[in-house]
Amino acid sequence: MVKILHVHLSGDISGAQRVSLDEMHTLSQEFQQSMVCSKEGRLAEQARCFGVCTHIIPTLTREISLFKDCASLFQLYKIIKKEKFDIVHTHSSKTGFLGRVAAKLAGTKKIVHTVHGFAFPSTENKLIKFIYFLMELIASYCSNIIIVMNESDERIARKYFVKNKKSKLLLINNAIDVDKYNKDKDKDKDKDKDIFKIVMVGRLCDQKNPLLLIEAIKDLESNIHVDIIGDGPLKVKLLEKINQYNIADKVSFLGWIDAVEEHLYKYDLFVLPSRWEGMPLAMLEAMAAKVPVLSSDIEANKYLIEKTAGVVFKDEDSKDLKRKINVLHANPELRNNLAHKAYQALIEDFDLTKRTKILESLYLNN
Repeated sequence: MVKILHVHLSGDISGAQRVSLDEMHTLSQEFQQSMVCSKEGRLAEQARCFGVCTHIIPTLTREISLFKDCASLFQLYKIIKKEKFDIVHTHSSKTGFLGRVAAKLAGTKKIVHTVHGFAFPSTENKLIKFIYFLMELIASYCSNIIIVMNESDERIARKYFVKNKKSKLLLINNAIDVDKYNKDKDKDKDKDKDIFKIVMVGRLCDQKNPLLLIEAIKDLESNIHVDIIGDGPLKVKLLEKINQYNIADKVSFLGWIDAVEEHLYKYDLFVLPSRWEGMPLAMLEAMAAKVPVLSSDIEANKYLIEKTAGVVFKDEDSKDLKRKINVLHANPELRNNLAHKAYQALIEDFDLTKRTKILESLYLNN
């Protein structure tokens, strides 16, 4: 039995956590799995449903804090040392640093890290940018395998974090269970023909840039409505903007939804205005539900759309986003063609079973 520890920051389920949960659920029984996260919540609940032992470290926070980060590092070290894990697999920037350093100090033989989009290239604060870069650099010396999910992150990792090091760099596409998102449903029956329904799925934070979507829709036609699935620190600011623009009737906040596949198929368009990504799972989910995708033209999003189908708008440009929404709103045939092409590409290149087999091979081979 191979013992593996998955290390996460958030106790909620957004893209990185969903990816890891899918991996936990589909890995073979020869792996004895455990997980670390910051709090009780939907992530811990679902992991336990898969038989994954869960450890909670409350001092794990997204913000940089010397006291809490040192405490978290010590707690991670104690857990890893006590349980004698064969593999530690970390996710995202903060836990990627703490988890890899703790695993190295504890003598773990195989340390794997998945990059869900490097944070430092898009960080405006120069000090924070340097700190995140330094964290990635230090942690890279503790890694055996670094997994990226797009060519932009692969170039960054190859330039800074695997050059002249023993760690192996691999580009592995994100993947989902396509069948789960497109069961037999009468899509036309469930849709309101008089309302053009847009959906955004993700954490309400600076990375996902939901404020840009609000800016774009403030002057759009009255028959356009946006549902936002997710939650996060920007919700209050979003509500303030919505009230300022007097568009409360155009936007609904649905919070986190566990069975998002039961809802996506009802929408006419999926929008993702994010500033950086690894490979956005929410986009894959929309494509699997045969919903056309409109995203910012950051490298990760362009990489995915080039391999599937969709439309991009200029990053941080609300006017271009508005124009593209209007084009897609007016052209149902284009939307249908994009949705069909993307769905076919998912079946061929983004299969969850294939990804899981690749991971199992990485875990088991030296």
